[in-house]
Amino acid sequence: MSRLVIHPGFVKSASTGLQVNLFDRHPEIANIGKPYNDESRLDVHDFVDYVCLTPAMDYDPRRAAESYAAVIAPRISDDKVTVLSDERVTTTAGIDRSLVAARIRDLFGEAKVVFAIRRQIDVLSSIYMMHYLEGNHSVTFDQWAEMQLRAFRNNSIVAMVNYHRLIEYYVRQFGRENVSVFLYERLVENAVDFVAELCAAIGIASAADAPLARGQRIRQRGSRFEYLRRNHPSLTLVRDAARRALPAGAYERLKALTGGTRRVEVRMSDATRKAIEDTVRDGNRALQESFGLPLEAYGYPL
Repeated sequence: MSRLVIHPGFVKSASTGLQVNLFDRHPEIANIGKPYNDESRLDVHDFVDYVCLTPAMDYDPRRAAESYAAVIAPRISDDKVTVLSDERVTTTAGIDRSLVAARIRDLFGEAKVVFAIRRQIDVLSSIYMMHYLEGNHSVTFDQWAEMQLRAFRNNSIVAMVNYHRLIEYYVRQFGRENVSVFLYERLVENAVDFVAELCAAIGIASAADAPLARGQRIRQRGSRFEYLRRNHPSLTLVRDAARRALPAGAYERLKALTGGTRRVEVRMSDATRKAIEDTVRDGNRALQESFGLPLEAYGYPL
């Protein structure tokens, strides 16, 4: 069994939870990927950046191999499972993601690949809402989804969540025995079993006391105020001042009016939902058949 594991995402599928609350905390894992929260891993960040985001006309295989030898190879552990997790590997950025997969195979050689996926409607809703609440969208979800569907063949976000196409390409690169797929919904339902199954797949002991197994796993969808506060920390001071200055009842009414307690939900038409589901349905069926995943039980379009 390979002692090197690549976790390429997908986005909005508990990647941060896995990185922070399992890969970075498990005693049998040498985590060399995200989180890049200190200078010691910035060179790994730059290595992944080059491999994943460099157009073919600018990509130099020799430079990439030299960078691998200098940055990645010395970090591969002799007595632990080495994990490189970074969802940029599967995130659209104008680069053919199958080209990135081939580069990774050429550089890393034999490795296990672990994917986490999530219901496509939920992923798209989460991506849209993240941008909307940060002020980057002035269109409705239906309008945004229509643009993504039109660009489906051009590495759009909808193409990204048609998981089967890319996962099967990794199977061709690394072998079916080295590729595993796990469900975000399974993590939400039973974190302990999810962690045990993932650990077994990469050849380490389970860790029921890992933060991920204890429920520290998912960045839940927040209120509008919570999203805005991430980019404007001074809003916390304004909120605290209002809480001190206003009577309790007045403060609660103000908070309700500004959406400070309401969880933001995406509104989409039935036609948009159907268009998205029809786009990913065949891939989901193939993925369920290839990996024996209980997609139907968790509401994936089939």
